[in-house]
Amino acid sequence: MEKVAKVDYVTLSVVRWFDNRAVTILSTFVGAQPVGETKRFSRVARAEQQVACPRVVRVYNAHMAGVDLLDSLIGLYRTHIRSKKWYHRIFFSLYGLNYCQFMAALQTLWCGSKQCYQVDGVA
Repeated sequence: MEKVAKVDYVTLSVVRWFDNRAVTILSTFVGAQPVGETKRFSRVARAEQQVACPRVVRVYNAHMAGVDLLDSLIGLYRTHIRSKKWYHRIFFSLYGLNYCQFMAALQTLWCGSKQCYQVDGVA
């Protein structure tokens, strides 16, 4: 289901897709069309089935891998320094973000591809 609105010369597209649960995505980049297909496991049939999937969901899933990896690396290598000053917390959060991005760039240079990250000792 898709609703499209135009606000201040910007086209907003709200797409609701029913996967295991209802997924609602707001986008200014892409809408629901063209609808493609993706594989999902069905518990009832105990097999994978083809399910209709809006384009905005496919674009989101294709580009979220790096963000999920960065979030997991920041969680693994968080700087554990306690402070009551709010600007110290912001500084250490940004430091951790930059450190993780730096290490990912080094891994890319050493391995020659972006698929060489190691999380929990698993390549």
